[in-house]
Amino acid sequence: MNAARWLRSVAALAGVLLLAGVLAAAAPPDISVEISDERPEVGLVMGVTLTVTGAEGADCTLLELPAVDGARLVFRGGPSNQSSQVNINGRMMRESFVTTWRFELIPQRAGDLLLPPFRLQCRGTEVSSPSRRLHVAESTLQPDLVRLSVRPSAEQLWVGQVLELQIEASLSPGLEEHIQRGGLELDLPWLSGMPGLHAREMPDPPCRTQFLMPVNSGQSEIKICQTQEILGGEQRLVLRSTVPMLATEAGELQLPDSRFGARLVVETRLERDAFSVVFGGRGTAVPTRVVVSEAVAPGGVIRVLPTPEAGRPAIYTNAVGRFLFEGEARPRTLAVGESCTLILQLSTAERTVSNLDLVTWPDYAPVLSDFRLFGKDEDKVQGARTLVFEISPKHDRVSQVPALSFAYFDPEKGAYETATVGPFPLEVRPGGDGGLTELAAPEEVLNDLETIRETLPEPQAPGIPPWTAPGAALLVLLAVELRSRARAWRERHPELLQRRGARGALERALREAGDPASVATAFARYLSARLAGPPAGLTAEEAAERLSDAALAAELVATVDRWEAAYLGGATLDLNEIRGQARALAAKLEAAP
Repeated sequence: MNAARWLRSVAALAGVLLLAGVLAAAAPPDISVEISDERPEVGLVMGVTLTVTGAEGADCTLLELPAVDGARLVFRGGPSNQSSQVNINGRMMRESFVTTWRFELIPQRAGDLLLPPFRLQCRGTEVSSPSRRLHVAESTLQPDLVRLSVRPSAEQLWVGQVLELQIEASLSPGLEEHIQRGGLELDLPWLSGMPGLHAREMPDPPCRTQFLMPVNSGQSEIKICQTQEILGGEQRLVLRSTVPMLATEAGELQLPDSRFGARLVVETRLERDAFSVVFGGRGTAVPTRVVVSEAVAPGGVIRVLPTPEAGRPAIYTNAVGRFLFEGEARPRTLAVGESCTLILQLSTAERTVSNLDLVTWPDYAPVLSDFRLFGKDEDKVQGARTLVFEISPKHDRVSQVPALSFAYFDPEKGAYETATVGPFPLEVRPGGDGGLTELAAPEEVLNDLETIRETLPEPQAPGIPPWTAPGAALLVLLAVELRSRARAWRERHPELLQRRGARGALERALREAGDPASVATAFARYLSARLAGPPAGLTAEEAAERLSDAALAAELVATVDRWEAAYLGGATLDLNEIRGQARALAAKLEAAP
C-alpha cells in the first residue's frame, strides 16, 4: 500500500513538473524598456535600452524601428548577449541570460510623448515590448543657437542639367566650446539618392579652411568651408558647402527636409582615476546630460522638364549647360603623309555649371574623311576637356581642316545652340619621303592603297574592267615599293623617328608614374626626344631655348618650376592634375612649328 501511494506521488510530481515545463516554454519572454533620464526636455539625448531576459533572447530579432511622433529614435547597437550564473542556497546554480539593444531618443517638441512598443520575433513568435509615456519639457537652451538653410540654384531645370544645392549652417559665438566631441550632425536625406536626382562629385570649395564633415549618421561625407562672419548683427561660425546634383528624370521632385544639430554638454561629472588620486589631479569631466540644439531647413519642390525633341541637332550628345568650344590646327603647311595636330577644347562658360564630365564627343570621323586619323587623345581637368587628333591629309587637293561643330542645350534660353570652330586653311604639298614614316604599320599601307583606289575611275559597265589585272599588279608593286621606301627612310632619319615616338613614350610613362617626381622625369625625357636633346633629358630652361614660341617657352618653364618647387618643398600634389598638365603641354609642343 505504501509503495503504491509512493508511486502515485512520484507520478503526480512528474506531471506537475512536465506541466510547469510546458507552461514555461509557452510563456512569452520577459521584455523591458529602460530610459536613462527621467527629466526629458526638447533636444535631450536619452539612452533607451531594450532588454529580453531569458534564453529566448538569443533567438530574438528586432523587426523594425518604431516611428515616434515628436521625437527621433536612433539605433545605436545590438543585439548583445550576456550570461551569468547565480548561486542558490550555496548549492544550486541557475544561469541568467540577457539580450539587449541600445537606442537614442531625442524629443523634438514639448508635451506628452509616446514611445511605441518594439516588435520582435522570438523563436518564430512575434512579441512586443511595453510602450512608455513621457512628458517632455521645453528646451532649456537659448533659441537660434544653430541655423540652417538649403537653397537650390533653380526651382525649374531640364533633364541633364546640374542643380546646385547651397548649404549654409552657422553656430552662435562661443558655442563650439560646449559641443561634444564629434557632436555636429548634418542630415541631408536627398544626398543618399532619390528618384530623379543623382549626386555628383563635389569640387574643392574655394576657401582656406575646409574639412570633411560626416552626414546622414556617417553614411557619407561632404567638403565644408569654415569661416567667421557677421550674420544678423553677430559674429557666427559659418559652415558652407555646395552639392551638385544631376537631374535624370522629368517630373516634380520633392526634396525632403534637411537638419543641422549640435550636441551641447550641459552637465558633467568628475571621475578620478588612480593617477588623479595619487598625483592630485582634478580627474576627467564626463558628460552626464547632453542636449541637441538643431535647425531644420524645409525641402522644396523642383520641377524637371524634358529637353525638347523639336530642333534637336543630329550631333547633339546630351550636353546641357553653357559651353565654350575652341579649336586650333597646327602646323598649317605640310606634305601628304605628314601630320597636323588638331586640338579641340570644351569648357563650361564662366559662372555657370554644366554636365561637362558626362558629355560625349560627337563622331568627327565622317567630317574628316579627307584625312587619316593616326591617334586621338583626351585630357580632362576641372572645368575643361581637351581632345587632340593627329591627322594627315590623304592627298594634296586638301585645302583645309573643315569646320567642326558641337551642339548643346542652353537651359537659360531653353533652346539648342551649336558652336563651331574652323575651318582651318591648309597648304598641302605632294607627299615625299618625309611622309612615309607614318606608313610603317601594315594597316597604314592599306590606307594608302585605299587612297589610290579612290582615285581610279568608276567601272562603266558590269563585268571585269580591262585594267583590273594590270591594276592589281600595279597595286602589289606599289605596296612593296612603299614598304621598301619606308624602311629606308627610317634608317636615314632615326632622330625624327625618335621625336615622333616621344609622345607615345610619354603617355606610357605618365600611366606608370606613381608620384610627381616620376612625372617630371618622364617629361624631361620627352622634351629631350622631341627637341633632339641628350638621352638623360632636358631641363625646362634648356627646352625653352630651343622653342621659337616665346609664350609656350614661358609656360613650359613656369609649369615645370611649380612641379619642382612643390615636390621638393614637401607639398602635396594631385597626381592626376600633374599628368593632365604634362599632356596639355605635350599637345602644345606637338602643335608648335
